[in-house]
Amino acid sequence: MNVQKPVLDLYLFSPECIKHDAALADALAEVEAALNDTDVEAVIIDLMCKTGLLEFILSASPMVADRVSSYVLEHFPTTADAFASSLAHKLLQRFWSYLFFIRRSFPTDTSNSLENCRKSVEWAPSVLQAISTMLYSNTHLDSLVQNGARHRGAPRRRATVTVNPEPFQKLGIDAPNTTEAAEHSAVSVLQDQKRILEVISFMTLPFLP
Repeated sequence: MNVQKPVLDLYLFSPECIKHDAALADALAEVEAALNDTDVEAVIIDLMCKTGLLEFILSASPMVADRVSSYVLEHFPTTADAFASSLAHKLLQRFWSYLFFIRRSFPTDTSNSLENCRKSVEWAPSVLQAISTMLYSNTHLDSLVQNGARHRGAPRRRATVTVNPEPFQKLGIDAPNTTEAAEHSAVSVLQDQKRILEVISFMTLPFLP
């Protein structure tokens, strides 16, 4: 198994290396340069390797914060099957954990809204996985039904696989029972997750250490 070599020298951000402002400025400059010259996702993944490092860099460098935000939103997954392994999903989980921890710092109305977002972030991956499985299974069954009908000379029927309704109920939406409904639900859930990522990124940055 090949292990990807780190893009950044994370030792530059160790406590002993950033005791002075000049050293911190040099370390931040290296990250900014890497974001311009290297695979942005690889840089972000490197920064996620150390607890709190990504959050610290985002709060210390507006340039890095803007670059990371733009990249993640531009590359936000557009299909249900791509969400679980996406960088956006990882960041949603990471930022959300921190934001929920400090939710009492916000006004009551905002805190209540965050509770609704928590449910969405928690259950959206299960919903999208169920939709992905349903769409894959339906495509496969459609092919089998179509081939069988062709051999028998019978009209083709629409194949449909049902899904476990629990994650959908937790998310407050109906479980789809057709391919078209599943595709529509996937788009809606992904758009909601993207909106939440935009919101929690904006809300979290002022509170980052």
